[in-house]
Amino acid sequence: VRDVLIDGRRRDAIQMLRRTDYASDVVAQVPLASLLSFGRLHSDALAIYDHVLTLGDEHRHAALLGKADALLESGRAEESLSLFERVSAERKDLTEALDGRARALKQLGRLKEADEAFKQYVAIAGQRSELRVRSR
Repeated sequence: VRDVLIDGRRRDAIQMLRRTDYASDVVAQVPLASLLSFGRLHSDALAIYDHVLTLGDEHRHAALLGKADALLESGRAEESLSLFERVSAERKDLTEALDGRARALKQLGRLKEADEAFKQYVAIAGQRSELRVRSR
């Protein structure tokens, strides 16, 4: 699987990761869901993220963040915002949740709140050299 991913063969990677022997492998399922979402197969990605959430708590936050992103990309900004806020409340150190919250608020047209959320993200991520440049 690693070589297929490195070569950028997303469809082949999805096909490999969908095999039944990976069905309960959280380490395989989170990237599978991410690849599906990247390919705009959001409903498939959401199903995988929900499945990952049943497999234990170790990758719970990664699954919740991925699910929130997939919801946002599929136009379900209210649900996405709710998840980003939930993760932010549970794990204040996850800057991805702050960034996602800002993007969800922007998509909802709540621009003043989005701007404040983005500033919060920049303040925290900038201290840790995690800042990603996004066009707002």
